[in-house]
Amino acid sequence: MEQIHLLHTNDIHSHLENWPKIRSFLLERQQQYVNDLVLTIDVGDFCDRWHPLTEATSGLANTELLNEANYDLVTIGNNEGLGFSHEQLNQLYQEAHFKVVLTNVFDQKTQRCPNWCVDKAIIETKAQTKIAFLGLTACFKEGYAANGWEIKDGLDCLKDCLEEVKQSADIIILLSHLGILLDRQIAAEFPEIAVIIGGHTHHLLMDGELVNQTLLTAAHKYGNYVGEITLTIDQHKIVNQKARCYAVDSLLAPDKNEWQINQYSQMGKKALQQQKVANLLHSLSINPPFTLANSMMQAFQQCLLSVTQCEVSLFNTGLFCQELSSGVITREDLHQCLPHLMHLVKVKLTGENLIRLAGEIEKNSAFLRYYHPKGLGFRGEKFGQIISNGLTYDVKSKQAYLNQQPIIKKNTYVVVTLDYFVYLPFFPTLELTGQIELLYPQLIREVFAEYLAKKYPLN
Repeated sequence: MEQIHLLHTNDIHSHLENWPKIRSFLLERQQQYVNDLVLTIDVGDFCDRWHPLTEATSGLANTELLNEANYDLVTIGNNEGLGFSHEQLNQLYQEAHFKVVLTNVFDQKTQRCPNWCVDKAIIETKAQTKIAFLGLTACFKEGYAANGWEIKDGLDCLKDCLEEVKQSADIIILLSHLGILLDRQIAAEFPEIAVIIGGHTHHLLMDGELVNQTLLTAAHKYGNYVGEITLTIDQHKIVNQKARCYAVDSLLAPDKNEWQINQYSQMGKKALQQQKVANLLHSLSINPPFTLANSMMQAFQQCLLSVTQCEVSLFNTGLFCQELSSGVITREDLHQCLPHLMHLVKVKLTGENLIRLAGEIEKNSAFLRYYHPKGLGFRGEKFGQIISNGLTYDVKSKQAYLNQQPIIKKNTYVVVTLDYFVYLPFFPTLELTGQIELLYPQLIREVFAEYLAKKYPLN
């Protein structure tokens, strides 16, 4: 008879205000279970570039934090897989003291598992029980492809690999950044998986959830909870299992907790402040009217049209979280202004479908002004007003215009917008009828930085 302890986190999203407590809890538990096998696991979205330290170090500081807490296994979330460029992700785990387990992502060029991860990890206990760990992340095919990776559907991947894994392991555990619905489906279809440690949809399973004989667990988001699983094993089989999540607020605060939290942010800000971008001749305001020459909206619109050579630009005023003051601006200024995990997209539409899109904008604009999008990379307070370069819609005639000229149904137009416009439910024409080209790897603030650097050079 032996006991295995699995400590787990998910979807921390660089919310390092909770990290000192989590680290202290994990280190304490690791010492408490010194006579048993204890493994510390994260199932993705540990990094998020909204935080200055993550932004300044391209996530390398996050890897060091995982090292300090003695993590053993992690998988990636979409914030790692899509938020970093191909090159940055290749570097992210070079100094890791843990294994990255990722079963459904491959390098486009080699068609093999990336060299910074393994497709499975098999750990043998003192009693020679072999435990296999697999890692699956959410399948955003177009985004991963644009970033130089090939991703397989999680269920298809399991069908391909489980037979082989069952031959080499007694127990199979899945690190899943797929979300609660797919976790439940996997548990129903693949009973050979004993435990699924989940994330992505920010769900909380306080005492776990059983689907048939598979134990599902998850610890919410932002480090608000940390999870613990205890498996009792006899003759290489699980005879008892239990899961529990602990509210981090209820944990004792370690010494200098506030100082540590402030240090994380200040270190990142200081590094970003040292990287100068441009020298603005005048401030860029985020307040209406948005048609003035010193409006941020005008500057961003000119940026989109100039770098993509598209006829139509679409974005929202809620993107901009603070204005840019005149004088020298830094990467820290742009990070504060545009903290979102967003990329640009080009969408080719027929004139007929562009008219339909203009109608969707007209219909939803009043609601969207005060709407607060959640997820999809948005890090602002509200959506705000939709800005375009003269795209209008007449409700009575059901005709749309671009710069006061009627849109011709048979013509083709190219729209530049933000990737989350495609994924939001308010503009279905973009995704359903458009020919979409994702512009990776630069985030929108990086595209804007290059534009401002050329228009307002430092020297």
